[in-house]
Amino acid sequence: MKVKIKILAASAALAVLMCGCAGKKADTAELTVFYGGEGSALQMEKTYVQSITPDTVLQSLQRRSVIPEGIQCNSFGISEPNENGRVTIYLDLTDKIARAMKRTGCQGERTMINAIVDTYLNAYDADEIVISVNGAELDSGRCRYSNPISMSGV
Repeated sequence: MKVKIKILAASAALAVLMCGCAGKKADTAELTVFYGGEGSALQMEKTYVQSITPDTVLQSLQRRSVIPEGIQCNSFGISEPNENGRVTIYLDLTDKIARAMKRTGCQGERTMINAIVDTYLNAYDADEIVISVNGAELDSGRCRYSNPISMSGV
């Protein structure tokens, strides 16, 4: 009888351990982070964060080296669905993002902006995003991002 109990307890412990290794950790949220890959195609990686916030999304992008450390969110908002049912994110970042974009080539800028856009839109299940810098239009020196951007729509 004691042997059966020990075997059952060991089996239960193994099952719990295997479930923990298979994916989502307790009290976390899944976040898909987009980043540059081979050529112009974006790669994606699923990661787990304590909660999805504008700051945890930025930090996840920084960990994948999509954007440099030190870029911060000044403000963040999500619209109600418009008459067409589209939801817009409003993301205002510090000016370090514009400086980082100016240092990349054209392809690097495209990859950076597409990764930011796709990661935020996916995280918040939104249709488009308006990115600004310190309350003004994001201007990389090559492009001005004044209109809403859709997934990989640059």
